Amino acid sequence: MYIEKIIVVGGGTSGWMTAYWMRRLFPDIKITAIVSEEIDILGAGEGGLPIFFGWFKQTGIDLKEFFQYTGATVKLGIDYRDWYAKGSNFLHPFTGDLLRVGDVSWPTLEESPKPEEQDEAAKLIWNKLTPQEQEEKIKELDGEHTEYVDLSDENKELIKDGVLDENTEDIMHEYEEDPDLEIRDVNKHSRRAYVNRVYNEPELNFLEWASPFMHDGIPDESLEDLMKALSDNQMSGVSLHFDAIKVGEFFKEKCVQEGVLHIPGTVIDIEKTAEGMITGIITDDQEKHECDFVFDCSGERRAISSKFEEDKDWWPFPHLTLNSALPFNLENEKDIGMWTAAQAMDCGWMWQIPLQNRIGCGYVFDDRFIDYDYAQQEVEKFLGKKINPIKPVSFKSGYLEKPWAYNCISMGMSQSFVEPLEATALGSLCVQHFILRDIIYALVEKFEEKRIEDFTNWPEINWDEGDYSIAQLEYNALCGNIIREIADFVHCHYYTPRKDTDFWESRQELFNMNQEEFTGEGESMSHKLKVWKDTPVYYQPETEAQQIYNEFNLICVFDGLNIYDRKERQKLMANYPYLINWMSDQNFEDWKEIFQEEKLQFNNGRLKQFDYLKKYEYLTKT
Repeated sequence: MYIEKIIVVGGGTSGWMTAYWMRRLFPDIKITAIVSEEIDILGAGEGGLPIFFGWFKQTGIDLKEFFQYTGATVKLGIDYRDWYAKGSNFLHPFTGDLLRVGDVSWPTLEESPKPEEQDEAAKLIWNKLTPQEQEEKIKELDGEHTEYVDLSDENKELIKDGVLDENTEDIMHEYEEDPDLEIRDVNKHSRRAYVNRVYNEPELNFLEWASPFMHDGIPDESLEDLMKALSDNQMSGVSLHFDAIKVGEFFKEKCVQEGVLHIPGTVIDIEKTAEGMITGIITDDQEKHECDFVFDCSGERRAISSKFEEDKDWWPFPHLTLNSALPFNLENEKDIGMWTAAQAMDCGWMWQIPLQNRIGCGYVFDDRFIDYDYAQQEVEKFLGKKINPIKPVSFKSGYLEKPWAYNCISMGMSQSFVEPLEATALGSLCVQHFILRDIIYALVEKFEEKRIEDFTNWPEINWDEGDYSIAQLEYNALCGNIIREIADFVHCHYYTPRKDTDFWESRQELFNMNQEEFTGEGESMSHKLKVWKDTPVYYQPETEAQQIYNEFNLICVFDGLNIYDRKERQKLMANYPYLINWMSDQNFEDWKEIFQEEKLQFNNGRLKQFDYLKKYEYLTKT
């Protein structure tokens, strides 16, 4: 199977970003964007996730150019107002990795044996132990080295205690092939243990001891340096607020500059083979546009995938009942904010996204409780002023079971949608791009039987049809897992004791905390909340490309909504092996001290949004 002509259908943000991503991946393959001029794009402000910067880096986007064109602002996280109770607010900052094992953060590293005195397996284990534990192990080992992949009694005991994975033999081989992986894994487990220890200490303010940010300013570092300081995989620790319309226009210009063919038109039909593979797209001017591969980025219309006779099942999230939005804009306040505001309302919540020239807003609600007219009245009463709604929006939270069907991949809202509470739409799009890139490289490298650095001077690519079918299954499974995890994360925000309106009282019905067994998809967060009641909060996606959030993000919500009794957790997990082995009492005190030093230094001289944008030349020129 070969590909030399790609068509992207849809000209919203996801369409143009996908076209640009594919152009940067395949500089010499013909790429066409078919864009309907009739389709509206919501322009009431949008927020991104930290993974956005990882996408920018890999596509070579100039940050100053992007800021100046789109009027973007720096986003530190989300300010949740009145979610636990009226008058009770909490922040959900983005995660940031200020502490790194092997750099400044592992207190017992200096007391470890010299590298030449250890083999790799012993070194992996050694650096996780306290000085006292190290001394005991020296007596046990009595000078004997552990075989590199041998599951010795010592390793078996560490597996039992949760220090090593049961697949240790495989892990050891991975570390031999990639030595840096060992440090990354140690760092990941250490950070996970640290944030859990902070959360389990009720006298500690969680954000003070676990978040890299202070609420009132942006660290006085360029975005490039901020990302370097906070980077964890593609999780840069900061993100953006932006105007979705301008972002679409920005990437449209980039695509045209890079040779993407732009064809205005609305898709009315497709031509396909007897096996279902698409060979042509027919637009409303009756023109046929030949293709070998298609990306459906047409939003909820699903202009391509909806035409399949099979493989078009849409699975809703019944536990996410909000289905309507009333977007509008407000004038900027004196100081441009750094946080997306998520204001709890009577029947949903209202976003407020600070851009350089305005505040993009919208009331997201459940239309079983109110309609658009009442929603507008409630907003105006809350704000004490009239608003001019842009356009009422309705949506359905859910996902396409098989986003990759035949030779078409549905992306963006064509693939899935979750209410915009955590602004995950473009973040999940970036994840789809990363996953697809990795799969394509694997397919082509296997077909060509050689390592491929990039696809420059490749006017077409080839892969085996049998491998192609397996890749589809892998991609669909990963995308399904990602969106279900996102839906779960959004769902947990509604585990609140509020009962002051019918809407908030009904949220309790969406959780099944008293059941012993859980079988339904909507019950998965209920199950997780029960598990995490007396165990460390743990979240690990199948692949690094799937990473959208981690334990820190979950705990921010748990802490803000007072989901758990922190004093009770402290007692329940006082002797939990995972926490003891990865973060002893002394290590925890050392980490706290180092973290506070790093945090104070990092935030020294922090700036307000406008001053930051001005200093680093990010202000729009219009």
